[in-house]
Amino acid sequence: MVYTPDIRGHGASGGPRGDAPSPKQIWEDISTCIRHIRADYPHLPLFLGGHSSGAGVALNYASQADHEPVSGYVFLSPQLGVQAQTDRPSLAAPFAIVDVSAFVAYATSGGTSHGHDYAVQFNYPADLLVADPGLVAAITVNTSVALIPSAPRRQFERLDRPFGLWIGSEDELFLPDKVLAFGDLAVSVRADSQVSTISNAKHLSVLVKAHETIGPWIAHMIQKENV
Repeated sequence: MVYTPDIRGHGASGGPRGDAPSPKQIWEDISTCIRHIRADYPHLPLFLGGHSSGAGVALNYASQADHEPVSGYVFLSPQLGVQAQTDRPSLAAPFAIVDVSAFVAYATSGGTSHGHDYAVQFNYPADLLVADPGLVAAITVNTSVALIPSAPRRQFERLDRPFGLWIGSEDELFLPDKVLAFGDLAVSVRADSQVSTISNAKHLSVLVKAHETIGPWIAHMIQKENV
């Protein structure tokens, strides 16, 4: 069984588009979802993951001291943030345009103000935004801090559970080799983790093929737990 909740401020969730009361609120939302699922299925293993920024928020959540324990993580074509240096340098136009001044104002205030300032704008074609009003064209500082890892190398080093890390071999946004290199940082759980490309898949089309790889890994992990 797969649950696909919308992050606060996205999709069918409530609140202003692309915004959240605070970064912590988004992480608390994930805890609420996990506890809800566990109440319905207390004896089943649970894996947490996401695609692109969804994978970024999963990594950030795993880095919180009070996160709910899970059996493993799934990181699919993850957006690991500017510190990761995984973006393709050959992009004709950046997909995301960052307003650095918004983050500076937020940091200067100690996180007490400017959290609702829109700070990252996504370079979607205008016709696509018209055709799909559910797309979020920009996110605020609060949402950016929740979704985008600030110290991805250290965060991978400290992962407490096995993980699957996959990216399409033809991903247009990120360099696959640089993304997959992060998997080797998680020394303590690397042996039970799976890190690889998904052949002939791009950043979005990987979603159509990912189940062929994610499913068998999860099944293997569950079988190993039950031995």
